Amino acid sequence: MKKRLLLISMLCLLISSLTMAQRNRDKSNVPKVKVKETISKVSKTVGSSLSDVYPSASGGYWSIGAKYLGGRFVLYGIRGKSRNGYFVQSYDENLNLIEEKPLSLKVGGKFLDLHSIKKVGREFYIFLTFENDVKKKKYLFYALFDPAELKIDGDVFKMAEAKLGGKGYTYPSFDVQESKDKKFLVVFGKDSKKVKRTRFFNQLFSRKSANSSGIGTHQFKFSFWVFDNKMKTINYQKNYKMEIENSSDKFYVRDYSVDESGAVYILGKNVVVDNLSALERRKKKSKVWKEYEKSAFVLERVMPDGTKDQYVTPEDILYIDMAILFNQGKDLQLVGITGEQYFNGLLCTGVSRLILDNELYEINENSSKFDDEVLENVNDVQAYEKSLKGRRKKKYDKKKERKEKRMTEEDKKYAELRKRAALNVKSIEYAGLDENGDATVVLEEQYLRVVTTTTRDANGNTTTTTTYYYHYEDLIFCKFIDDEVMQNFFKKSYVSVNYELPKSLDARALSEGDLEIVTQQEILFADEDFKLRAAEVKAFERKNKIAEMGRYHISVRKITEDGQILLAAQRKKKLAWIKINPWK
Repeated sequence: MKKRLLLISMLCLLISSLTMAQRNRDKSNVPKVKVKETISKVSKTVGSSLSDVYPSASGGYWSIGAKYLGGRFVLYGIRGKSRNGYFVQSYDENLNLIEEKPLSLKVGGKFLDLHSIKKVGREFYIFLTFENDVKKKKYLFYALFDPAELKIDGDVFKMAEAKLGGKGYTYPSFDVQESKDKKFLVVFGKDSKKVKRTRFFNQLFSRKSANSSGIGTHQFKFSFWVFDNKMKTINYQKNYKMEIENSSDKFYVRDYSVDESGAVYILGKNVVVDNLSALERRKKKSKVWKEYEKSAFVLERVMPDGTKDQYVTPEDILYIDMAILFNQGKDLQLVGITGEQYFNGLLCTGVSRLILDNELYEINENSSKFDDEVLENVNDVQAYEKSLKGRRKKKYDKKKERKEKRMTEEDKKYAELRKRAALNVKSIEYAGLDENGDATVVLEEQYLRVVTTTTRDANGNTTTTTTYYYHYEDLIFCKFIDDEVMQNFFKKSYVSVNYELPKSLDARALSEGDLEIVTQQEILFADEDFKLRAAEVKAFERKNKIAEMGRYHISVRKITEDGQILLAAQRKKKLAWIKINPWK
């Protein structure tokens, strides 16, 4: 009995300590500011799956929601039933629902799917897709959309197509991007390609070195279309060939964009690795399967008259991710995150900015490692060691000392690298320019944790359940001002179960170099000196309830052009909008 009581008390202490550790992790020294929250009336919608909300000319808002209608069948290459039904919602200036109408996407007896909505000039355009399995084609259509009447205005026109493959092929796709001034639109089409199967075990046990296949000059093909604000084609390249020197046969397109002159920019990642054979690994006494020779980005510009230019980032820097920023026709900036090799991958250790002139010549390069203060709070290894005290710290140091004695030089090198890297940063979540032309980058630590459990009932039947935990952790802020890089951080923790957020956060550059950020459960404001403040928002509190709805989840988080923050609170078919006014 005494042993049971002792065990229960120890378990309670363990749970309480874990709870306190979680609270301490989420605690931040960022000052809090109260903001005004306006909640709309609760309404019921049929199209309850929302992805965005748009302002209307009347001062209100509108959105498009989807409703799942079931499966589909294909007859003679024509799809008989769409997966989703679409509905358009209209709201007043306080985001109270005025009406909801079904949106018919049936054209010529065929059901089309919604691809995206873009604003070109002063007009909204809706983009639709259709797959024809007989002709092995996927088509992209566009039509003018009237937010006042909540319907498609006029005819639907075909604008692009891509090859559609079957089993063993990649899926075709379209990417639609508008220029910063909304005067031009570019559409990229990617055809289906046969999936190449690599013989892993042959490479694994090979005694010969297997370098990246076919290193040399390679051509990569894709198609693009450029339209002006009247949807007139001003540039069209079918099977455009992008030629890259000193490249492997693998090339990853990261971003497409179009500038204010209608020129098209293609940004791709060129990774060249040396795959080590088993014999080479034994000679080097290494656990590494491959060595990175370079991880660079290639930027190619195609002018409306067809002339093209190309820029390649410095090959002595290993780039992980990069984004294109246009500075009002003055220059072009490439902001990226850099890293170092960690076993068979790369760990993010810093940021970089490249400024190019209008001829794509490099005029400035600025790189910086993460500050010590940032790493002490964001790096999991340093943050854990910092939290240890007393007996726990002594125990940890002894265990660490014993482990280091068994380490090879390679293990020690990678252990040291783990302490000066943002371990779970893999991409740029936001990149933008302020009115002064200073670039800001927001990074977020993200990782996936998969838990598989197996249970057995009284009859001996087993049930296996796999749960996916999507973690969205600490933020890192970096701002480039001339040759200086300002850095800051924000500690947070958010987990989404069995659902990967389509958009992790939203951010917008405000006047005077300020920045506003909306994450999963926080609203942050960074001034020109990069000092952070956080808003006290009741809508993000777990215990908060809305009358007639109860508890809810936030499905849409958006910052409007005037700095207002819109949150969509939903519970099944019930919807309420929360508007948060600009604040400082």
